[in-house]
Amino acid sequence: MNNQLSKKYIYFYILLGFILHIIAVNFSIGFYNDDEHFQILEPVAHLMGLNIMLTSEIYDPTVFNSDGTIDVLRWKYWEWKESIRIRPWLQPYIYFYFINIFKFLNITNPFTWTLLIKLFSSIFGYISIVYLFFSTKNDFFKKNNHFNYLLFFSFWFYPFLHSRTSSENLSFSFFLIGFCFLYNLFKNREIKFNYFLLLCYSFCLGLSLVIRFNLIFVLFPFLLWVIIIKFDFKKITVLGLGLVLSLSFGLYIDSLYWDKFAFT
Repeated sequence: MNNQLSKKYIYFYILLGFILHIIAVNFSIGFYNDDEHFQILEPVAHLMGLNIMLTSEIYDPTVFNSDGTIDVLRWKYWEWKESIRIRPWLQPYIYFYFINIFKFLNITNPFTWTLLIKLFSSIFGYISIVYLFFSTKNDFFKKNNHFNYLLFFSFWFYPFLHSRTSSENLSFSFFLIGFCFLYNLFKNREIKFNYFLLLCYSFCLGLSLVIRFNLIFVLFPFLLWVIIIKFDFKKITVLGLGLVLSLSFGLYIDSLYWDKFAFT
């Protein structure tokens, strides 16, 4: 009976966290960091033909100052120049295709597009921490402490960060989903092994690197633990295959735009 009551409380807290995420999306105005806009939304606008400055050199007095210094606006796009190409295109393409779906549904207001993109990012991020909760509940919530449930699902910076369009947000959401599956797989011997699921979740881990390669500093220690402590040749081979496929997919997406091989 107590166990059933505890489950009901968990679902209540999950619903509470979901509502807080929706509220955060609605009241999330503008961007918290320049990268959210100039490295994500502006490339999306470029793919839609609304921003011709992203990758092109435009020699115009309003862009370059009279003393030869680079204008601030122009400087923000230097990562996307063809001679540099250090930003991945995967996240802008994801949002670009979302917006095309919205346009098909006759949703044409750019502010509504941004709101729906933030809603997607927020819900996806929330799914990742719900998965994290159920993956670690037996390790960290053994006493079913309701205060800890409330704290976990209503912690203020989850809704705030998840509503951002930054690459850090989306990449870490992919990482958490892949991490939680592998954590359960290598920890719980009772889980029926499925190579296809291992490949899919390994692909998610790889996508986190494609979107934000800095995450290698989080992913590498975990992979090292898998290799050294939980060594299994078949599992590690499939895990490595998933990572290689996702990185190759990222290279393919980058090459779609540049029309040639581009290792961003």
